[in-house]
Amino acid sequence: MKQRFDAIVVGGGLSGCVSALAFAKRGARVLCLERGGYIGAKNSSGGVLYGDLLKKLIPGAEIRFPFERKIVRHEIFLSSKKSLLSFNYKPLGKLTSICGYSVLRVKFDGWLGQQAEKSGAKVLTEALVDDIIWKNGRAVGVKVRRPQGEAFADLIILADGVNSLLSKKAGLRGDFQPQQMMVAVKEIIKLPEEVIEARFNLKRDEGAACLMIGDTTQGIEGAGFLYTNRKSLSLGLACHMNALIREKVKINELIERFKQIEWISEFIKGGTLKEYSAHLIPAVGYNKRPRMTTSGIIVVGDAAGLTLNNGFIVRGMDFAIASGMAAAETGMEALNKGDYSCKTLMAYEKRLKASFVLKDLKTFRKVKNVMKNRAIYAAYPGLLGDVFANIFTVTGKPKKRTLRVLWDKLHQYKMSSNFIRFCFRLVRSI
Repeated sequence: MKQRFDAIVVGGGLSGCVSALAFAKRGARVLCLERGGYIGAKNSSGGVLYGDLLKKLIPGAEIRFPFERKIVRHEIFLSSKKSLLSFNYKPLGKLTSICGYSVLRVKFDGWLGQQAEKSGAKVLTEALVDDIIWKNGRAVGVKVRRPQGEAFADLIILADGVNSLLSKKAGLRGDFQPQQMMVAVKEIIKLPEEVIEARFNLKRDEGAACLMIGDTTQGIEGAGFLYTNRKSLSLGLACHMNALIREKVKINELIERFKQIEWISEFIKGGTLKEYSAHLIPAVGYNKRPRMTTSGIIVVGDAAGLTLNNGFIVRGMDFAIASGMAAAETGMEALNKGDYSCKTLMAYEKRLKASFVLKDLKTFRKVKNVMKNRAIYAAYPGLLGDVFANIFTVTGKPKKRTLRVLWDKLHQYKMSSNFIRFCFRLVRSI
């Protein structure tokens, strides 16, 4: 396999497939190496794809790409052992597609890989990349775990996921710390589409995305999630790794309890488990993100730590697509110049800074620390539930003003000063 290409993409996830596709559309000779048996085999993450970036890359993508449902409603649930609060956002009129699309990554990534191949990219599966080949301080190829497994290129795109060993070998990052990672587990639960639509009050093609905070994680820093697919539900938990370590809790045990919560079990009643998966989510933030370029290398997607939690939704797929496109644009400039130095490839980060990717990461950079407050998960849902119980429960006795009830509850739980500080920090961060 000692062949030469203009660019080699390591990883067949979203950012990798987009990079390969964008290179191929520009006439470059590009090789995409995927360690799984097929594109999508190792991509267990997924949920909601936000934005319309695919339209820029693939004409008519909105009609053609294999989404499950258009998300027309976002719901947030705050739960304790004795109360459940919920609120939702639903755009009206012609804006019903702005909330994104639910996707299943095996289908979606496989389709993107096919688009890259149709455009001229060479895709090789069951190709695990063990190392980078260097010459005179510049990356010039990769070592693949196959017979005669060396491939050479002027540019290497690292799209090998959140725990990218290659970017570590290239000196672009150190070891990730537990506080910089989330652990997510997801189950795909099969249900008839008419049941999903009736259960979630949806029309055909419409979908809902749900976030659950509080008792769903036993008060541990993290959240539950649910996305409606065409004929299944994506149900799972995502928790901060350091919180799981601190509490000595296994996330597989946590999700079993999660599914037994009465109001959660109603969502999945009658369903059949079809798939179980687990993966890591980068939570490094804006200030601690790893280096994204060196001589002959660009890092994209999760490998570059490009995931955002703004306190209400976790975004990663649109960041992966945007970074893959930016890598191809920068790579083509380098190919045309014949210059693959750090200085030339720094244009990649400049592109991300000019786009929503690094701007959003910077805007919401303080949210990460605010959301580490365990009271958000262990105390505040129950506290707010008590306040609303006072509003909606009539006992025949005189009522206190609602803010008075809230203040009394805060004093009862000895949380008044912490709650005020939290509200102040939250307002400043979002």
